[in-house]
Amino acid sequence: MTYQTSEPSNRPRVPRWVVLSAIGVAVLVIVVVVMMLVSGGEHGPGRHGGSDHPHTSVTHAPSTGHVPPSGAHG
Repeated sequence: MTYQTSEPSNRPRVPRWVVLSAIGVAVLVIVVVVMMLVSGGEHGPGRHGGSDHPHTSVTHAPSTGHVPPSGAHG
């Protein structure tokens, strides 16, 4: 005995790749949201330096007297 519905479905089925893609995108969005909540939503260069190193500008070493060859920056 087979199970049959009282009304046949005339709608076309959604392709499997569409369903799997939608599930994959939903999982990715959930992972990104959870990561943002865990990290406190902070972003930018200060995030990579750690909390014990305040953001500082780049300092250059004192000149050693090096002179580039002529025509190097011309």
